Amino acid sequence: NLELLASLMTVLFEASMAPQSEHEKILERCFERGITHKLGAGRPYDEIAAVVTRERFSATGRESLFSPIEWRDAPVSEPITALARRVDPGPGYSREKALKFITNRYARCREILTHTLPRLATDVHLRRTYEELQERGWKDWHVLLALVNARVNFRNEQNSTSIEEMREQILRDPQHQAESSDEPPLPPKWLTIEQLEQMRKMAFLTGAQFWGLELHGSTPDLDALLMLLSERYGYSTDDVPHAPLLGEQTSSRSLGAPQ
Repeated sequence: NLELLASLMTVLFEASMAPQSEHEKILERCFERGITHKLGAGRPYDEIAAVVTRERFSATGRESLFSPIEWRDAPVSEPITALARRVDPGPGYSREKALKFITNRYARCREILTHTLPRLATDVHLRRTYEELQERGWKDWHVLLALVNARVNFRNEQNSTSIEEMREQILRDPQHQAESSDEPPLPPKWLTIEQLEQMRKMAFLTGAQFWGLELHGSTPDLDALLMLLSERYGYSTDDVPHAPLLGEQTSSRSLGAPQ
C-alpha cells in the first residue's frame, strides 16, 4: 500500500496547482484520517487470469456460452459530485484584484510597445489578424501581452541569447525594457495568429503565479491551464475600460467576471 500511495501522491502533486505547502497540509490531513487503511492494491488482471490456463478454460466449454444482450452494455455509474470539475471562483480570486492586474498590464505593455503599437495601427494585415483574435475571444490585454512576449523573444533571437542567459537576464532585470527608436520592427513571422497564440501561452505562466498557483510538472499542459484561468480566474471575461488598441473601432469593453 505504501508503494501505491507514493505513486498516487506523485501523480496528484504534478497534476495539482496548489502551492507545495498547501499540498503537504492536505496530505497530512489525509494521513490523520487513515488514508493508508483505505487503499488496497490488487494483482494485475493478466496475472490473475493466468491462474487458469488456456487449455483448462477451453475444456470447460465456457467459450461457447451465450451472453444476454443486456450484459453487453456495461452500466454507467452516476458521476461523483465531489470529483466534478469546479467552475466557481478559484482560491485567492477577487474581481478587484483581477481588474487591478489588468489595468497594470495595459499600462506596462503600452510603455514597452512605444514604437510597435503606432506601426501596427496602420498595418492592414495586422488589423485582420486582430479582428480574428477578437472573434476567438481575445481581450486587448491578451494581444498586448502576446506582442510584448514577441518583442522579447525577437530581441533574444537577434542577440542569439540562450535560454540560460535569458533566465539570468530576467533575474537581474525582470522588467522588460521599453522599445527604442532604432530597434527593427517585429517581422511578419512574429505577428501571425499561430505565433501570437504561442506568445500568449507564455503569459499563462505569469498569470498562474499572480494567483499563487504553482506548476509542478516538467511539461505543463497550457491548454488546461487556460481552461483553469478562464473558468475560475476570469481570464477570458475580465477587462477594464481602456484606450483603443489599434484604432477607434478596436476597443474592447468586456467587463464580465466569474460570479
